[in-house]
Amino acid sequence: MCQEKCIELKRNFFDKFNLRIPLWLHGQHAIAVHMKRLNSLIFAYFLCLNFAYGAEIGVGGVDSPGCDKLANESHYISLSLIGKIEPGDSEKIERRIHEIEQPKAIRLRVGMLKLSSPGGDLAEAMRIGRLLRSRQISTFVTSDASCASACVFILAAGVSRIAFGPVVIHSFFVPGLLGSGEYAKTSKILDKAVSDSDAYFREMRVSRTLLDAMLQVQHSDAKELSIEELSAFGLVGRDPAYVQSFPKK
Repeated sequence: MCQEKCIELKRNFFDKFNLRIPLWLHGQHAIAVHMKRLNSLIFAYFLCLNFAYGAEIGVGGVDSPGCDKLANESHYISLSLIGKIEPGDSEKIERRIHEIEQPKAIRLRVGMLKLSSPGGDLAEAMRIGRLLRSRQISTFVTSDASCASACVFILAAGVSRIAFGPVVIHSFFVPGLLGSGEYAKTSKILDKAVSDSDAYFREMRVSRTLLDAMLQVQHSDAKELSIEELSAFGLVGRDPAYVQSFPKK
């Protein structure tokens, strides 16, 4: 439903690890050895997962800034979504989360999804967004990345939303009907997209004026949101229910 713009994407590399040191380790030498071994094991483990599931859904880092510790997890992991959003991506992300969080002895939690995408399938973007919200995962557009078109729907789903790179919007379109002359059919499909988007944004508790802004930009154009617009639309900040329910320390 959304058109992809020619926006340069830059692949995110693994962040530097920032692992906490168990209290039972004493001495500088023991700490250094522990850090080196733990970093190597975690890096190798997730590198294997990345090859197993492809390059589009990767690991963004361990204990990255912006990830919140909710319960008794030892470390929190960030994933990255790079490239066009296509049907099946939500299942890929869900499988990756399961692989990471399944080993109970390590106690890991996926806490963030880093985005670098020109957009893609709108319905799939909403499925990804609902998955993230159900698991209290944050979203992040780094300064060397961009988030456009359907990607904005994923950004909106984060319980905590950060955007340093460009965030770009435009109206919906139906690829198979462009230039077809079938106005009634096109109108019916677009009306459903608008209705579904309105319900989705209400569910995510972001401003419905975001949808109005999208509809004002033709599908063949693009509008990069300013910092003020990102804030006004609720594309940066924290979900109010998440803030109120956050565990007290």
